Amino acid sequence: MAISSRGRLAAGVVVCAGLSLSGVAVAEPGGKPCGTSMLRTLVPFTGVPWHAALKNGRGFPTVGEKRDFWTYDLSVMPPKNASVPSTCRGVGERSAIWVADDQWGTKVTQQDVDDLLSALETGTPRLPDKGIVQGNEELFGAPPLFAEGDPDVTILVYDIAGYKQYTFDGFFRREDLDPFNPSCKTNPMIYCSNELGMIHVTSKDVGSEYMQGVIAHEYEHLAHYGRDPYEESWVDESMAELAMVFGGYEDPGNLADYGNKPWSSLVVEPPVHYGACFLFGAYLHQRLGSAAINAFVADTKHGVDGVEAHTAAIGAFPFLLGQWAAANILDNPDFGAGEFGYDLIDPPPFNVSDIGSSSPKNVEVFPTGAYYVKAAKALSADQVYAISLTPADADIGAYAVIPSTGEAFPLQVGGETLVPAPGVPEVIVSLANGGTATKVKLALEVTAVADPNPEGPEPEPELGAEDIVAPPDATPPEDLFTQPEQVSQQDMAISDKSGIDAHADAAAEGEKKTSSGGCSASSATPSALWLLLALLVACSRFAQVENRKSEI
Repeated sequence: MAISSRGRLAAGVVVCAGLSLSGVAVAEPGGKPCGTSMLRTLVPFTGVPWHAALKNGRGFPTVGEKRDFWTYDLSVMPPKNASVPSTCRGVGERSAIWVADDQWGTKVTQQDVDDLLSALETGTPRLPDKGIVQGNEELFGAPPLFAEGDPDVTILVYDIAGYKQYTFDGFFRREDLDPFNPSCKTNPMIYCSNELGMIHVTSKDVGSEYMQGVIAHEYEHLAHYGRDPYEESWVDESMAELAMVFGGYEDPGNLADYGNKPWSSLVVEPPVHYGACFLFGAYLHQRLGSAAINAFVADTKHGVDGVEAHTAAIGAFPFLLGQWAAANILDNPDFGAGEFGYDLIDPPPFNVSDIGSSSPKNVEVFPTGAYYVKAAKALSADQVYAISLTPADADIGAYAVIPSTGEAFPLQVGGETLVPAPGVPEVIVSLANGGTATKVKLALEVTAVADPNPEGPEPEPELGAEDIVAPPDATPPEDLFTQPEQVSQQDMAISDKSGIDAHADAAAEGEKKTSSGGCSASSATPSALWLLLALLVACSRFAQVENRKSEI
């Protein structure tokens, strides 16, 4: 069986969700694996993966048309085939909605269908000018069609039976894209196909934004299966959660659970942690953008290898994971190049332990999990934090996060790092284990030391005529300064003129030069020469300031 589903959080109900591809159903955070011992006895999927749409499909249905659909009876484990008499209740340009006849007029109304159809075709909370279908296609590509002319997605709404204390919201079945095998009617080891790309959802609150988010999530599984049917589950779920984020749908229960337990591993065999996947999917979009996500989903490299193939410019997976963990605690996309925060979402509050009085503090970081430690000291203005992490032989992405200033700084694993923020009252050490197999034990020590640069970086001076080294034969234009004066070259010389004279000589000859500070300009006229020299002095001073910063 191949099932990918999500469960709802409800008072007094243990919720569960399934996983696509592996045949193992999984629990929502805080619940239990959904009938694990029974679900593991299911026959693995034996069909041939979808390759291309067949010709001469049925085309779009019409409202009022009737059909019996095959689905899972989840009231027993392993699930049985079930037939659901249904009627088409809504058709758009790219989607069709069918409702089980026994749910119409009681649990499902025309308003529910209209709201769902609007979300699919017209707009979502975040994208008012495009629906789930268009938004998902932008991110993940077009979904697979069983036959040409079919709707991009067919929704079947019915009363999904629960299993004991478990409830289900919806799922995508790979079998629906296989040719129908008549033996399924008598052979319980074969699941009957509907010969459509479709999603099965519960009738409860089907028109709500919550269920629209569920459909966006499951629609990603449909699209991902068409492009890469063997992707690892944690990647597929991260992209399915991104589908929710992109449409503006939330997942507060799973996010809160992950905030309470950030040590939960991201890269795991099922069950996955949906809160971790929700954040990682949103973060990957933050770093790559929609076009790169589309290429990532289509890539047949899997798991960590697939991520690294598309984040090579950022760094290896442990480095990316370290930045992600720091972004979860800082959430300031305006710092750096945007790698320490989110534009699409607000991450939840995170569980941060206190370093206490122990020195060093021994911490354990689970594979692809995170751990946060807060150190608060009464620092004087001439003190900074010194943070040491040992041992060095671990794939740990470590950052010092300073909430009060909205900054984050990389920490050296296996040595000591001085955090360049004098007098900050609190620093949070963010640790992420980039290894996918082993738990890492670290000794963390945080102390206060004298600031090696108590004066701070030298401020950049304002430039005036006395700061300019004039090239021979160059006459300043009258409008360069408000009160131009004739001064000697000796009077105009500056003490830190390293490299400036060479630029001045070259400028006098009309040559182009580039400074070591990263500024470039060309000289052609006496007026331009004066502007060039002012720029060179500024770049020289900037380079000195940056050199001082790098020594901290």
